[in-house]
Amino acid sequence: MCMQTAAGVVYLSDDIRMGDGDRYPKSAFRGIARDWQRPLVEDAEQGFGAIRAAARHIAEMRIRFRAAAKRCRELGLDGDSRP
Repeated sequence: MCMQTAAGVVYLSDDIRMGDGDRYPKSAFRGIARDWQRPLVEDAEQGFGAIRAAARHIAEMRIRFRAAAKRCRELGLDGDSRP
């Protein structure tokens, strides 16, 4: 959310505490979401949790790939040497 002030645009937000996994716990939305919004939030959070899990796996694979590429360079197996 943003507000226009004399000093310019001010962005306002509330931090929501993340749970241990890839989803925010239902309790994180208490006091924020209205009763009619809770089912919508839960459905959306299920989808976002899956996206966060996939993004985490991709990030882990990038780290592993970079480590493997570095090791290949160290061993001279980087593919730049041609017969």
